[in-house]
Amino acid sequence: MKADSGTEKVLLSARTSPSLDDEFFALELADNMLNGIELNLILLNDPTSPRYNTDIDAQGKPTMFGTLRRNIDEELRAKEAGLAPGQVRNSLTASKLVLDQLDTFLATIGHQAYFLEPLTYASAWIFEKRGFAYVRGHKLMDDIQREFQKDGLLYKALDNSSPFRQPEQANSVRGRAWAIQDGILETLNTNWDKLRMVKQIGKMASVNTFPNSIY
Repeated sequence: MKADSGTEKVLLSARTSPSLDDEFFALELADNMLNGIELNLILLNDPTSPRYNTDIDAQGKPTMFGTLRRNIDEELRAKEAGLAPGQVRNSLTASKLVLDQLDTFLATIGHQAYFLEPLTYASAWIFEKRGFAYVRGHKLMDDIQREFQKDGLLYKALDNSSPFRQPEQANSVRGRAWAIQDGILETLNTNWDKLRMVKQIGKMASVNTFPNSIY
């Protein structure tokens, strides 16, 4: 656990690797200016699975999960292995368990909700399944759903111009997420930015921006 004096953040992490940046579990919470709680980070990586270095570029510089710079070769390997953008290993598939425990903890200290900003399209979809709603970004998610349909602008932009823009990617969460990672939202004159979600403690929102989806 890391909670430096004078800061608003607390980080819980665990790892089996000697590398400090290769946790299999990490959870960072922070106070916000409105006395609310922010979920800044949640990582649940299977430490026994292969690692894909999408978090650093070819020169060893941090990619900030692909938001600052990219490692295309490693991203392609990760995509082919079935990972989503931002992942360096297979998931432990334990987000429901962890978030249920977080709900319980925050309820005991008197909070009614907590907030986050989804890193990728895939993570937004997962948080929808975990009962989150959008404070900001629901329209963008609806636009993405509409434009990935046949004859939509995003569907047409899946033009085989890169390995991350294959037509069949319109049909899955991960496929769409990789296309968005590749900048396809420029087709809509926008980008993946400023989305914000909220989870009300003890309640499940019924948001589903990709009906009948496959991951």
